[in-house]
Amino acid sequence: MRILCIISTVMALTTTACSNSVVIQDDPGPRGSYFKGDLSNAVRNGAIVTVVVGNPFGMEKARFDDRVRGLMKHENRELPAEFVAAHSDRTVRPYRVVVAFDLRKGISVYDACTEPGSLATVPRSRWVNISVAFCQGDSVKSATEGYVGDVSSVDDPKFSELVKAATRYMVSDYDYENDNTGPRVP
Repeated sequence: MRILCIISTVMALTTTACSNSVVIQDDPGPRGSYFKGDLSNAVRNGAIVTVVVGNPFGMEKARFDDRVRGLMKHENRELPAEFVAAHSDRTVRPYRVVVAFDLRKGISVYDACTEPGSLATVPRSRWVNISVAFCQGDSVKSATEGYVGDVSSVDDPKFSELVKAATRYMVSDYDYENDNTGPRVP
């Protein structure tokens, strides 16, 4: 796991170090189906469809989704991309990203690509959990998960860092194809 600490004088004075930490699991499971360049191929026209599931702050859903997509913009590895709501001439089918907040226990980020609209979420507790999947059709090419505590709103810097960090680590910085030591796709 990579721990990314947000350092802020205000936060340092008002919250504990644990609550200040954005935690991202860089490699939550097998990534044998992701190879370096897959995301570049998916965003070669400048954008990728991004489905946002959940709404931990109870705000207007469209506004929340737009905020999340805006935070993700150009935060991905490989070619910089915009994360958009619908397919256009700037997106490449069948690729998309699914970003889910506070998934119900027992639902995996690896379930996100098949039917993102049916993913169940739970009301937010002290923590905001994020799951991000890079999909090719119904298959997960790569994914990551993370969390942060004591987030006050969608405008909280910790929420912004959570979304941005999860976007960066959505695809691995490790290429199994060229290493020959990691998992392979038959």
